[in-house]
Amino acid sequence: MNDTKKHNPYESPKSILVDEIEDKLSKKEYEIFLSITQLKPLSDIMQNIQNSYKELLRIGETVYICIDATIPDINVPKKHVEDGTIVLDISPKAISNFNWSECAIEFIAKFKSKNQIVKAPFDSLLWIYSGETKTGYELNKV
Repeated sequence: MNDTKKHNPYESPKSILVDEIEDKLSKKEYEIFLSITQLKPLSDIMQNIQNSYKELLRIGETVYICIDATIPDINVPKKHVEDGTIVLDISPKAISNFNWSECAIEFIAKFKSKNQIVKAPFDSLLWIYSGETKTGYELNKV
């Protein structure tokens, strides 16, 4: 018996992409992926993050986000801030409890084995990019 998935030719490319990513992730990681990518975008920046996130995971890259840590209402570990920015791995294996709001992202990340809530308003999000190639998408101009 052949265990490879066969895709319906009438199936949308979006669902094929999601199936392709699902095959690469654990159940917990896949749930995090869905929490980031499946909510209807409320803004252009949200849509850009979702699209970049899907594409980077599809090609097997580690997803990083660069945040301007000088913006008000931000919650990041200050001791990891360099030159006013912080870079965080937001791959499904690195975070939990990802949530969108109308104007920010929030998730739990580990820093030296301790969980910390990270909150970043959309206007603090500078880049989403691949950790391997350092290529990605500029979200907000500095």
